[in-house]
Amino acid sequence: TDSPHLIHSDSHDAALACARILSMYFRTPCASHRHTPCIPRERLFVRFPLALRTMLSTRSRHLLHMHLHRSAHLSTIIPNLFRPSLTPRYERVTIPTPDQDFLDIDGIFKESKTAVLLLHGLEGSSMSRYISSIAMQLAQEGYDVLAMNQRGCSGRDNLKLRTYHSGNTEDVLTVLSHFANSYETMHIIGFSLGGNIALRLAGTDLRASQLPAEKIVGVSVPVDIKDCEMEPGRFKNKIYLLRFLRSLKSKAIAKAEKFPDSMIDLKK
Repeated sequence: TDSPHLIHSDSHDAALACARILSMYFRTPCASHRHTPCIPRERLFVRFPLALRTMLSTRSRHLLHMHLHRSAHLSTIIPNLFRPSLTPRYERVTIPTPDQDFLDIDGIFKESKTAVLLLHGLEGSSMSRYISSIAMQLAQEGYDVLAMNQRGCSGRDNLKLRTYHSGNTEDVLTVLSHFANSYETMHIIGFSLGGNIALRLAGTDLRASQLPAEKIVGVSVPVDIKDCEMEPGRFKNKIYLLRFLRSLKSKAIAKAEKFPDSMIDLKK
């Protein structure tokens, strides 16, 4: 079917139409953000290489994203490079955990009766672009936003050796319990590893609780953990593996120094 957003006119109008569709992928809720204005659609368009601009200038009747996002690598890398980096006006709330540790929650509070809890992916944080973008969008819609930082991801190390993993629902339950009396309804959106935690929570611990979690959304969830663990080791995904290892190794070294009697073998 034809895209309702694509205008078939002269090449200039077609170019602006393509830029408008592109803005749907790269835009973030920054229209009201005083410090980081949105990139004008015309400027967004001229950033692309000449070959891609030529392709976008054609009067193709196909949806633009079918061409641009045919490659999984482009779908991953382009938003990361071109999406504006925003800094939401978070208020940090530190929550004690049952094992005498803490969790840092960065919130945007609008005095709403409904809150959305955001769970980031592997080695992400509340400042990850995909988290900060959706946090600001949700805040504009009037929701309170709770961007949870998994242990060790808030910018400071936790007190215990324990860290986070794809099946750890206990910390999310701690957060939900802490805010249960503050909201009538809570929703959860998890990305990648955070999506796995959210869906596992929906099928296990949340059923037996009385916590006010109504809707749960998982985005790019690694449902088959075993197979997903093998993917970063493939040559085509080496660039992503190196990025993850950069922060994971530094955290492992810090934990080993902090807990010398632990089982962490830095020689491996």
